[in-house]
Amino acid sequence: MAQKRISGPEARAESLTMRLWLLLLPALASSVFLRCNEAPCRAEDPACSLEAGLALLSSMARARYGFSDSGQLSCYDTAGAVISCADTNWPRQDGFFISPRARRFLGPVSPTEYPSDFITTDQVTQLVWTTCALGQSGANCATGSALFFTNDGGVGSATDQCGTLNSANGGAGYAGLQNWRLPSIDELISINDYGRSSPSMDPTFFPGSTSGFYWSNTPDANAPGNQFTLQLIGGFADSVLESNPNEVRCVSGAPASRPSFLVFGPGTVTDQSNGLMWQRCVSGQTADTGCSGAHSTHGWQAALQYCANLNLAGFSDWRLPSVVELNSVLDRNVSAGIDEQTFPTSPALPLWTSTTVLSTTNNAWRVEFPDAIVSSDYDKTDTYPVRCVRSF
Repeated sequence: MAQKRISGPEARAESLTMRLWLLLLPALASSVFLRCNEAPCRAEDPACSLEAGLALLSSMARARYGFSDSGQLSCYDTAGAVISCADTNWPRQDGFFISPRARRFLGPVSPTEYPSDFITTDQVTQLVWTTCALGQSGANCATGSALFFTNDGGVGSATDQCGTLNSANGGAGYAGLQNWRLPSIDELISINDYGRSSPSMDPTFFPGSTSGFYWSNTPDANAPGNQFTLQLIGGFADSVLESNPNEVRCVSGAPASRPSFLVFGPGTVTDQSNGLMWQRCVSGQTADTGCSGAHSTHGWQAALQYCANLNLAGFSDWRLPSVVELNSVLDRNVSAGIDEQTFPTSPALPLWTSTTVLSTTNNAWRVEFPDAIVSSDYDKTDTYPVRCVRSF
């Protein structure tokens, strides 16, 4: 297996101008369009000059949203066979890149004062997780078994159970932390390993995980009374009734903000938090301010090739996004499942990702709009629209 190519923030060796540009983006995010000759802006453009940057440094808001690579390490063909990641017939897929940054976890560890409380830290997001699902204990989560809870917000619900960790150890909190809560679906997805299946969690850092459904605190904007769950057969994200009993893993730390997207004229959108530039309009649409025209659909191999052959905004290093990259475009707070000002005329259809489903390798992951589902159920020969991405 070839080593994954590093992409995104960890691969940058920018000039001073590019580094300054990355710093400038948050301060300029209130503008719908930047008056630049090309994207990213040239140094000679007034909005991107060194002087302008230095004048704004003190007032810049830093984005907090960040996520790591999907975990997928191999590349596949349409039938599901493992292939070389250099095979240009199925180009630039998830297994070829580490994007937007490498996965880094620490744990399981327990504080000296609370030797029975095991935690795992995501060193990318800085979130601290209970190593075990509620009901399990021990360094290997081998004592007890995962318990099931509803998520209706009442006493004994999933939300309540995570909250009770804050009063553990005589009020000091589980592992000495007092801000335990139920995670969002994006936070759960951030620790899922799409390079594994049944369960899709790294057993080094999260031992004893089952392949079941885990609750999030994210409501379904299209189905009142439903909350999103993550199933660890592979990382399937769907919403279910709050009255359903599911497993729980709690998290400690401040919730991250949404990605801060910035529109570069009609053609591209930049996520400066993660070093990603997105195709604003899906395949087949015209790259104008409203993304006019009809979308086109493609099988998975054709989708990979479409992005690899795309030349947009002066860049030719586009690729089909990974499942975690495309999930970051979802906005589960709105019924459309996406910010329609940033991504206008986005079709109410699934979009392909470059991530193969490990449990059924002739399938690839899709992100569904407007339902905000991350789905593994469809064959690579099915046809869907495409939204490409590149790293900068």
